[in-house]
Amino acid sequence: MTRYRVLITATGMEIPPDGLDGFFTTRFVRSPSPEAAREEALRLVREAVAAEPAFAASPAPALQVELISRVWNPLKPSEPNSGFSFFGPDGGREEALEIERSAGGGWW
Repeated sequence: MTRYRVLITATGMEIPPDGLDGFFTTRFVRSPSPEAAREEALRLVREAVAAEPAFAASPAPALQVELISRVWNPLKPSEPNSGFSFFGPDGGREEALEIERSAGGGWW
C-alpha cells in the first residue's frame, strides 16, 4: 500500500487554561488511495482527541484536511504521527502551521 502524509486542521475548540481554539496535526497512513488515507487520518485524529484528557471540557473539533501528499521515499520513516501544533483566537495560526510542516522533516 502507498504511504500518505495528511495534514489536518482542528477548529472550534475551547482548550483551557490558555484559551486555545484549534490545532494542526500530521498523520502518516498506509492506504490504497488518497481518499482512503483522508478517512483513516481523520479517524486517527478523532481517536486521539477523544483519548486526550486536556480536550475533555472542550467541544469536539471540526476537522478539515489541509493537504494529502504521497510519501515517495520508502526508506524515510513516517514521523511524526502524533502530537498537535496549537493556535489561539488571537493568532498564531501561521506559526502553528509552519511548526507542523517543518516537523515532518522536509516532506514538502
